[in-house]
Amino acid sequence: KHLVLERGFRAILLEAEWPDIFNINVHLTKARSPYPSVAAALAQIQGHGKHMWQNHQTIDLLEWIKKFNASQEYRPDSIVYVFGIDCQQIYRSLNVLYVTLADVDFSLCSELKAKLSFFNGHSEDEHAYARKTVGGIGSENIPEILQTILSEFQWKHFDRLKAALPKEKMLDILNIEQNIEVLVNAEEYYRKMVLEPAGSNVSWNTRDQHMALTVSRIRERLHLVTSSGDDAEEGAATTKVVVWAHNSHIGNSAATARGGSDFVRNENWNLGQMVRSVCDTGRCFALGLSTYQGTVTALANGDDST
Repeated sequence: KHLVLERGFRAILLEAEWPDIFNINVHLTKARSPYPSVAAALAQIQGHGKHMWQNHQTIDLLEWIKKFNASQEYRPDSIVYVFGIDCQQIYRSLNVLYVTLADVDFSLCSELKAKLSFFNGHSEDEHAYARKTVGGIGSENIPEILQTILSEFQWKHFDRLKAALPKEKMLDILNIEQNIEVLVNAEEYYRKMVLEPAGSNVSWNTRDQHMALTVSRIRERLHLVTSSGDDAEEGAATTKVVVWAHNSHIGNSAATARGGSDFVRNENWNLGQMVRSVCDTGRCFALGLSTYQGTVTALANGDDST
């Protein structure tokens, strides 16, 4: 709250899935929301993420942000935005991509559906997709297909849509771009989980690289939503962000025994390390959290119901 009120921070990035938190952001940043309350918006989160965010502490903070944004009359340049930086939901991002893109460019949406048909089936289960697809004939081409889709959107379609659509659609364009980025990195994440031997840090590194890319994208792109006219082209480095994630992500892996800057010895990289490598001294600050008293809620054998 201090960073928002006194220091001008306008984006809070959570260790959570982009499509889940984007819905929360819609509720927080619009006077007319599809959800009646913060709790109702959080209720749409399924899977293991629901245990992290469907709690009183999160609800209290998000309700405060909603009230703050209302006090700013929901002006894009004055409100607080909340996004997720993780990449473990291929199918949620795929579905959100199709719905959002169809609304602004139906022809491009149909084209991408055809190109992404290899994701079809698998009961919308990422692990099932990886087990059945990775290693199959032609599956080695999938990462290049996804990277080409992302590159073509960024080079051919991003500016075209930005010029053609009204300003209030800018966040939708960012949503499309980020969901494609999620597909690129989530597919690699699950691919590496199948291909790499037990104990490999490749999938972890892929995930944290995605987090770092997302932090950079929000810092560089959010001004397109919050600014207008010439300011929208000049404010690339003005967005101050808070990243809320586990210590293992926001700490500096390079300062640990298993960390490093390359992958010669199966080194572990993380978000904090990568942020420090690109930010000037004094431009980033890490606050670690520990425990003292109270209770912890944990999953039993990864089962969301227990």
